[in-house]
Amino acid sequence: MNNLLSVEDQLVAQLTEIEAKIVELEAERRAVQRMIVTARRQGADAEPALRKNSAQRVIIETKILDFLRRFRKPATSALILNAVKQDHRSLNAATFRSYLHRMHQRGLISRSDEKGRWRLPSQS
Repeated sequence: MNNLLSVEDQLVAQLTEIEAKIVELEAERRAVQRMIVTARRQGADAEPALRKNSAQRVIIETKILDFLRRFRKPATSALILNAVKQDHRSLNAATFRSYLHRMHQRGLISRSDEKGRWRLPSQS
């Protein structure tokens, strides 16, 4: 009987893990659905996605630009990252910083006079 409980405990633990994964996947599905809506609304698909991660990069860059437009003043990387992570929970901070760096190189965003803050080029 002890062995049976052990098997039952293992199965319950496995079921709990599966249910947690389902919750995580449902959250990810909702995030992707929001990204699709945002991409359609903002025309993010105007830039072709050439590589595997390009589509996600374009969507995240659009989200960054949208945040800076709405925030209307220079924002820290952490503040921007928190806003983006609402829809992209698995976004790595280092990847995010590389997006900021590339956007800066392309002139889409610029560094503020305040250290560690980003702004749109049109914002003073």
